Amino acid sequence: MSSCLEDYIVYDGINSRDLGLLVVEINSGMIEMPFGYSRSILEEEVGLRDTPYFFGVKSNALELEITFCNDEFSEWDMDTRWKINRWLYKDRQYKTLILGDNRDIVYYCMPVGDPKRYDNGNKKGYITIKFRCNGPFPYTKTVMEVYDYTKNPSNTIEIRNMSNVLNYYYPEVMIEMTDDTEVSIINLTNNNEEFKFIGLKKGEKIYINNDLKQIKSSLEESGIYRLNNFNKNWFRLVQGKNRIQIKGNVKVVIRTSYPISL
Repeated sequence: MSSCLEDYIVYDGINSRDLGLLVVEINSGMIEMPFGYSRSILEEEVGLRDTPYFFGVKSNALELEITFCNDEFSEWDMDTRWKINRWLYKDRQYKTLILGDNRDIVYYCMPVGDPKRYDNGNKKGYITIKFRCNGPFPYTKTVMEVYDYTKNPSNTIEIRNMSNVLNYYYPEVMIEMTDDTEVSIINLTNNNEEFKFIGLKKGEKIYINNDLKQIKSSLEESGIYRLNNFNKNWFRLVQGKNRIQIKGNVKVVIRTSYPISL
């Protein structure tokens, strides 16, 4: 027993409703949705020891199984099946997926396994697709906040780290040096931890991927690299609210997309 709902997904920027597909519930009357994230224990059992040796926890890539039916205006004809397959399998890359019940959370995934199509003989029915994500978590939508301190060089801002699965989140940062040659970003919430560059050039732009520990300067084509100008304290945010002080006549862009479990 199944029934279609007025729900949908958006995969690779395309709404399933535009292809005549709605999310379907099977038998129970409830839609199965992901909760939390998958992980397993790394351990080893030795001899007659009752308690295995514990080595840690391994997070597993998240998998979603979603079932669709065709709406009242669509049929499982050749053209419809061609379009659906083109939508799902056009290349071998992770794509964004947004569930209709939570439009603020983004999964990065692709279809895997053996999808099934069920037809009632009148070109109506449903299909079940399994999606595998690129990691154990979905993410909040990407946000880029711009802070312009060219006129007021010392300000305190507040950034909320929405992740509930990592103790620290390392955002991407872009800094444009307008007048000064040094800049500091201090997390007052995290024991005044200071992220600092010195000896930069006016007009120089620095991109920092704090998670991957990468620094790129707009002057690299001239053979200038900035790791030695950096104090090696990568900028990070604790869970919840962070009070951040930025020092310097600079423009700063902070890009965030928090891993989250719901």
